[in-house]
Amino acid sequence: MAAPVPGEGELGAYDLEVIEDRPGTRVVIVGRVADVPEVSVNFDDATWGRMTMRAGWFSAWWPQAALPLSIATVDRRNVVISSVPVP
Repeated sequence: MAAPVPGEGELGAYDLEVIEDRPGTRVVIVGRVADVPEVSVNFDDATWGRMTMRAGWFSAWWPQAALPLSIATVDRRNVVISSVPVP
């Protein structure tokens, strides 16, 4: 079943995977988004990372096992529009 398209400015369904293999652990995240300039992740050390976005999808990966606290849609001034905590 395809992930439904979220409402304007909202995050849709997403998947976060921790991948452990010989070169090292990495985290991959992918999901749906609609009509926002940017999607970001934030971590418990107060850092933020930007997601790659295209055609209603966002994705990112990083080479460590650190899980983000939340995923957020932000406007052009970096003000949070909506966010969801990462369980």
